[in-house]
Amino acid sequence: MNKYSSYDRDLMSPKDALQVLVEGNTRFVNNDKRQYDVLITRNETKDKQQPFASILGCSDSRASVEFIFDQNLGDLFSVRLAGNIASKEAVGSLEFSTKHLGSKIIVVMGHTNCGAIKAACDQYYEGNLDYDEWAEFALSTMKGKTPFDLEEPLSKFLSTVIEPMINIYALRLLHNHHHDNDIMLLASATNSVLVEPIARRLGFENIVATEVEIIDGVYTGKVYGRPALGQGKLTKVEEWAAQNNIKDFKDAIFYSDSINDLPLLSEVGVPIAVNPDDQLRNLSIKNNWEVIDLP
Repeated sequence: MNKYSSYDRDLMSPKDALQVLVEGNTRFVNNDKRQYDVLITRNETKDKQQPFASILGCSDSRASVEFIFDQNLGDLFSVRLAGNIASKEAVGSLEFSTKHLGSKIIVVMGHTNCGAIKAACDQYYEGNLDYDEWAEFALSTMKGKTPFDLEEPLSKFLSTVIEPMINIYALRLLHNHHHDNDIMLLASATNSVLVEPIARRLGFENIVATEVEIIDGVYTGKVYGRPALGQGKLTKVEEWAAQNNIKDFKDAIFYSDSINDLPLLSEVGVPIAVNPDDQLRNLSIKNNWEVIDLP
């Protein structure tokens, strides 16, 4: 970014910085990239760095931020992690760039066909997920935070993401079970921090989820106990049943969309696949289990 002096960068506003990024990305898209003299820039920046923007991006080899925004050596403070997860360490690095290096704007850059996300999803749908590794990844965003820290982002997430996803036909199924006075349990592999408010929204009083470790009032980013996924979900449901004087599952109905729930599906009297993945759909047809495809 040789055309901007140190003084220019000091005067640059966040809006200005964003405009420079937009213009650079337009050049990249149009294959009209600028030519930079890296040797000159290296000498200019050897004693000091002054990035005008900080980018949280993915470590995917196809997602180099300097190329995508057509910027020169030293222009961008780049933090790259697989899946561009805002871990505690990543956030700390971004804070450093704005407080000490003068970066004017923080941009979270997503991209399609992320190799890391696809690999994790493939493992999940194939039923080959490393449960402990998955749990640590899923909880990384809350590491170092307190329950109070998460109240506002959780509330926003529930209202803007979860609420629009709630299926009216699924609510009708829940209503029918409520009407019949059935004992209802929400068993989810997702962490309890997120599951509990969703369960309350859906009218569940009983919850089984992946518990999150908290020490001295701070989430550690680790699972407390075993994840409620696969065999772990069955074990946790069995523990819940024993605590509630439920001796077996021969009269139980279990709805699931994932082959990862096969251990619990195999134990209940009425397994039902709802909008299932391909493996669960094929198995359900083979076993004559009911399949429901909700709109």
